[in-house]
Amino acid sequence: MRFLQFRDKDLSNKKRYLLGKDVKKLSDSYGAKFIVNGDPSLAIALNSFGVHLGKSTYPIEVVKNKLKFRGIIGYSAHTVDEVREAFNSGADYVTLSPVFQPISKTKSTQSLGLKVFRDEVSKFSGPVYALGGISPFNAFDCIDAGAYGVAVVGSILGSKDPFYSTKEILKIVSG
Repeated sequence: MRFLQFRDKDLSNKKRYLLGKDVKKLSDSYGAKFIVNGDPSLAIALNSFGVHLGKSTYPIEVVKNKLKFRGIIGYSAHTVDEVREAFNSGADYVTLSPVFQPISKTKSTQSLGLKVFRDEVSKFSGPVYALGGISPFNAFDCIDAGAYGVAVVGSILGSKDPFYSTKEILKIVSG
């Protein structure tokens, strides 16, 4: 399944909503499931397929039980304990990062590496996506290490041809 995650932290709520409507329309036209990052109310307003949460957002239980969000819920984790907690709280999928040094981040972050990622992912039955430094050169290695899929930012946004880069990664992970 292909997701497109809409993420913007700078625009006003109204501008994010208007941009989100356009991005959702584009996402739908390509058959990608539209996910809103960090904002359950925007996800509801845009009738998105899901919402992606993290440490600084509402807890999963609040989004499910109080806000009554009915789409899928993802969670950004950076440790195995965070992955476990997210699944125990009701997350439908989790991203575990960074597997490699992120391309889109300017400051250095300690990456997990494939061996640690493989060891950690094997502990969970729920879908865990690899995130952080994913490119056409290592996407298959992540799948081979047990990732349910890959989440990509930097190698697409930083590409001279984002459309081509996206197609290459999709081809690699689709087999």
